[in-house]
Amino acid sequence: MTATAPRLAGDSGQLRLARGSLIVVFVLHAAVFASWTPHIPDIRHDLGLSEARLGLALAGEPIGSMGVLLVAGAIVARYGSSQILRWGVRALAVATAVVGLADTFAALFLVLCLWGAVLGTLNIAMNTQALTIERLHRRPILAGFHAAWSLGGFAGAALGSFGDSTAVPLWLQLGLTAGAAMLITELTSRWYLSHGHEERSSGPRFVRPTGPLVRLSLIAVCGFTCEGTAAIWAAVYLQEVVAVRAGLAGAGYAAYALAMFVGRVVGDPVAARVEPVLLMRLLATIAGLGFLLALLVPSLVSAVVGFALLGLGLSGLMPIVLRTVGRLPDQPTAPSVAAISTAGWLGLVGGPPLVGFLATCLTLSLALGLVVVLSAVVFSLAPAVRRAEVAA
Repeated sequence: MTATAPRLAGDSGQLRLARGSLIVVFVLHAAVFASWTPHIPDIRHDLGLSEARLGLALAGEPIGSMGVLLVAGAIVARYGSSQILRWGVRALAVATAVVGLADTFAALFLVLCLWGAVLGTLNIAMNTQALTIERLHRRPILAGFHAAWSLGGFAGAALGSFGDSTAVPLWLQLGLTAGAAMLITELTSRWYLSHGHEERSSGPRFVRPTGPLVRLSLIAVCGFTCEGTAAIWAAVYLQEVVAVRAGLAGAGYAAYALAMFVGRVVGDPVAARVEPVLLMRLLATIAGLGFLLALLVPSLVSAVVGFALLGLGLSGLMPIVLRTVGRLPDQPTAPSVAAISTAGWLGLVGGPPLVGFLATCLTLSLALGLVVVLSAVVFSLAPAVRRAEVAA
């Protein structure tokens, strides 16, 4: 921390305002992205895209995010999370408005690459600022920010579904959403914590691949692989294996998402009372055994319960990992967050196709057993949290 940064008490009004303003960013980050997803079938129809070309166009968003993550860590370390948050939300508003205007395959792909780069950069800045606020609060609050992100995703999906059902043009909906997001953040950005409050703000711009960072990155890969698998394959599993009717196919992922939100809401009080290694092992056990129930007893009730337990178990993993990353000795916070986020994105993007490949070689149920295996890997890697904290 620099000498010029004022000291903030854990219950100071300035710190509460900083926390509230960052919650707004987490909500908007998810809401802006989620608000366009219900329009994807219409985009495919309007642009005359095949399934393959639509998939390639949609790949622009993760490609843009992955391409910028490590560089974004260096940028946040150089200029501070507060500055990147201010300019990042403005860039997000512009990129969001442009997404609604894409009228060709190439334009959609390029705009989504840009959009993904902005979303990825904001992700690093948001979590870096969150770690700074949590450190000054001197108690766990990180899961609450992630709960706000989940809430924003629900709100954005609902907004997009409403716009789609009322035939509101995508360009108009995204334009209005982008304008509202920019206005709200312009009103609240004055309360972001300045660069001077961030630990090691003048340190190196990139991280060294130390043992603790590698182990924490592996936990992130496992967790995000499970998250991506649940998002992509839940409905397919319920339809093809459990054989539910189409109207109930979304029940598995709905239960998963709701349980993850609830887990994040209660995650901070639990983290304040339970030792982190024990907590991570409890969460991994809940996720693994819960999902094993869904695979061994292929009925609607057991599948919904299994996906809910998976969401509950995964809900607290990343807050623990990010909290630990923020305490690694001799490692800059923002680039460390970027390294963890990059690892997570690899799992999120690469996990679902891997499950698809395994399903073609085995069965879908056996392929989804990968989630149980990865939960066991997280259980075994849990001591990395203690080692990192002791080292710090």
